[in-house]
Amino acid sequence: MTVAPEMAANNPGPEGLGCQALRPWLQWLDDRIRLALAAGGSAHGPQFAADPYRGLVITPAEVEWLLLQEPGQPLFGDLGPAGHPEGLALPVSFLRLVRVAKLSQGDIAILLLAIAPEIDLRYERLYAYLQDDVNRKRPTVDLALNLLSNDADGKLALRSRFLQPAPLIRYGLLHLDSEGGSHPAPLLSRSLRPAPQVVTALLGGEGLDEALHHACEVVNPAGVPGTSDEALTQRLIRTIHPSAEGISRVLHLQGADPLARAAAAERLAEALGRPLLRVRVPRLLHPEADFGARLGAVLREAWLREAVVSFEDVDTLREEGGTPALRVLLAHLAEARTVVLLGGAAPWDVPGDAAATDPVVSVSLPPLTSAERHALWRHELQGHGLDPALAERLADRLQLESGQILGAVRLVAGQSESPGEAELLAAARQQMRRGVCHLVQPISPVRSWEDLVLPEDGVAQLRAICTRHAQREQVLQRWGFGRKLAYGTGTHVLFTGPSGTGKTMAAEIMAGELGLDLLRIDLARVVSKYIGETEKNLETVFAEGARGILFFDEADALFGKRSEVKDAHDRYANLEVSYLLQKMEQHEGVSILASNLRHHLDEAFLRRLTFIVPFPFPDAAHRRRIWEGVWPKEVPLAPDVNLEDLAESYKLSGGGIRNVALAAAYLAAEEGVPIARAHLLRAMQREVEKEGKMWQGPNGESP
Repeated sequence: MTVAPEMAANNPGPEGLGCQALRPWLQWLDDRIRLALAAGGSAHGPQFAADPYRGLVITPAEVEWLLLQEPGQPLFGDLGPAGHPEGLALPVSFLRLVRVAKLSQGDIAILLLAIAPEIDLRYERLYAYLQDDVNRKRPTVDLALNLLSNDADGKLALRSRFLQPAPLIRYGLLHLDSEGGSHPAPLLSRSLRPAPQVVTALLGGEGLDEALHHACEVVNPAGVPGTSDEALTQRLIRTIHPSAEGISRVLHLQGADPLARAAAAERLAEALGRPLLRVRVPRLLHPEADFGARLGAVLREAWLREAVVSFEDVDTLREEGGTPALRVLLAHLAEARTVVLLGGAAPWDVPGDAAATDPVVSVSLPPLTSAERHALWRHELQGHGLDPALAERLADRLQLESGQILGAVRLVAGQSESPGEAELLAAARQQMRRGVCHLVQPISPVRSWEDLVLPEDGVAQLRAICTRHAQREQVLQRWGFGRKLAYGTGTHVLFTGPSGTGKTMAAEIMAGELGLDLLRIDLARVVSKYIGETEKNLETVFAEGARGILFFDEADALFGKRSEVKDAHDRYANLEVSYLLQKMEQHEGVSILASNLRHHLDEAFLRRLTFIVPFPFPDAAHRRRIWEGVWPKEVPLAPDVNLEDLAESYKLSGGGIRNVALAAAYLAAEEGVPIARAHLLRAMQREVEKEGKMWQGPNGESP
């Protein structure tokens, strides 16, 4: 391979704003190459420069010349001082990288050598010529040492910049590629490849690394209204700044609401005067991706932009098989050199052997206050052209997270032209059902007060319960009672009475009145024979309480009396009850316990109840009302159906009456006739016998 010596001197160089700023550097590089050309233009000596087979054939004369050279000396000889141009103006982003990574002038020169072909392809031919190999278009470590060193000691010192823990390699700014072969190549023969971000930064570019586009975005700090207050932001600022105790600059923002976590991150970045680099961890964990390499690219991006990094959904790292990825993240966090936020719903937890070096400080995000919910509802309603006057009522009735509020408003705005409160409440319930745990069963309310048959005092108590919850923000927050009460601000109710007397229906009606779902607790899944599992399940259940009204049916199975301790099983059972007492006391929402056996409940629970509502077995007058209300208006009844007689003659609970009416309807539908007395008697017989009783119709009637 041959090249005209004047090539490097006469080429005018690349154009462009970024390249113009680099002209002094490129000119310096050209000068070094000129000196190398003047020294012989080849690593094989000046006498072989004109050999047309140079690089293809190694002659005895060439071997003799190589053996005459001093070991370790630069092959181009002394090229003079490897000085750098004075007063060099480099892009701000690159200067940030130099400062954070603590790059030396030698490191910068190495980067320039590697980046030059990215700026101007003429350097590929120049490097190939200097390395006597047309296929070596990238500079090798050996070429860098020969161009940037003037003696053996300088060459040996510069060699260390290509080894760990030198910053170029440690932070992934420079990659050393082997040229083919299955075995690692010697260090000196490896090619220099700069990280794409370094090239972009040196040229003054602003784009994200191509490998990060799918998982990252740069956000202009502008917090979501009403989702993060100034006190929280100042608390985060105090935590991230290093102190005499060496407080970490890596924070774990723990909170159930992803939008609240994102807003807190934006407000913090805004307060620090920095952009926010938002990283979606599940996307960064692509199965085919090198997670460690991508984490390195994320941190480099943050250094270049002087940005706050926010890793979203770090709970993904705790899922099955996620421990190795968590260890990789911890290793990178130790070298973060910037403010890093980790967002997740679960508490921060690391493997035991990594806890000693864990740099993370966990900060729990408080739930939205009434004022914050109000501000967010108003902002969203106004933004979608809806009535902002609904904001206060919706904020008081629904303990929604930020994302749920935004989702509810956007859902309604996209489905209805003039939605009102009912549509917004339905949309809010739909949002709250998302992600509900397997321990609870959401029930959408469909029945109303007209469907409930109960003594007047019982109905009055149920309405008082609804009023208490609807006005809790007024009393606890605006009137200040919440500051006087450390706990016990929730509403806990016991429904007691025989089966079928309307306890579940009443709970459903109350949920509908408050615009919430009824969350029936699956006790079979909550109670576990394994030590500690029941408590974990209860923790999850009460955490779900913000989504609706907790409903514990057959509550005596879980809230039963503590017994005398005779063995370890009794001691553990009592601990479960005590733990349940604490959780109920801390719960700020509505919880309803339904039991047929009030005397089986522990007295400590009864003392903590806000209301006890009895559901008596219905008398004849109430049974008549139930019979009248059980029929849909479309149902055909035969003339021989006497509701007064049915109520007087058959002592059924409300649930029993509903079962009989439905069963009789199926019997009549099968025959294609209206529902008659005979259908009701047949259905009644089945209902009575189902309870293990002998059925006998009045006046000897048989079904």
